[in-house]
Amino acid sequence: VGGLAPAHELLLLQWNPHWECTNSDICVESSSSNLTRVLVEYNIDFANVVELTASYVPPVKWGVLGATCGRDTTQLFYNREMWREVGSATVDCMETRDRPYLVQSFEQLCCERMKLVVVAAHFSHRDWYTALKRDIRNVMAQSGADRFMLIADTNVPNVRPNHILMDMLGVRGIGRIQSTALHKTCCLNDGYQYAFDRILVNFGEAMSTTVLFEPVPAWVPAGSAFHKALLGRLDLGALPTQAPTAPPPTMAPVTPGFDDPSASKVHATTLN
Repeated sequence: VGGLAPAHELLLLQWNPHWECTNSDICVESSSSNLTRVLVEYNIDFANVVELTASYVPPVKWGVLGATCGRDTTQLFYNREMWREVGSATVDCMETRDRPYLVQSFEQLCCERMKLVVVAAHFSHRDWYTALKRDIRNVMAQSGADRFMLIADTNVPNVRPNHILMDMLGVRGIGRIQSTALHKTCCLNDGYQYAFDRILVNFGEAMSTTVLFEPVPAWVPAGSAFHKALLGRLDLGALPTQAPTAPPPTMAPVTPGFDDPSASKVHATTLN
């Protein structure tokens, strides 16, 4: 489906093909071509892709930001016909030299011209959120945005509801939290038991969910931790223009967790 997405909805993607894919020529080629197909076919607004081959180049319509921590990577693709970056990305690691994230403010180029802060991340399996929580608070305050989006491989337990995860990140919404359904998209090697891949926002009216790469394609390496992808379609409803003087969201205080290495400075790099 080509052309611009209607102003009343956003198309969002979360996917982790996992690092084993980069060791297989057919998986590199197929994951790259399928990512391009999904971006174009659904006219994706924002996509977070974890551990994607470094050789991938998106169609010219999509910009890309990224973070690298050691050998771990995450990349945020955004539709440049619909969105522009505001300021620079804040990047860091949830663990020392591992588990990257980025926080970026965007402004819509049409329609409601909303301001939006997006987090793209590959979470730790531990609740080490101190640095990320701090960076979300700072970027939202600096940008004046009150709309927030998380697109991530969260690695949180299936039983943890999304509103609790948003609370742990310190975000209080201007409306009801919308999210993709808790589909078990991780991982091939353990029979898909975990609902780690999630897309969460604090605005909009509803979000529908589609699981992609189901059944698992033949080009995926056997025994790998390949994730199925999540496509979220966010219904914005009758969203009013965001006033420049809109108050920022209430942010919970930052309190370092026990043995949280992100409470001290670690380093990530930005991919352009």
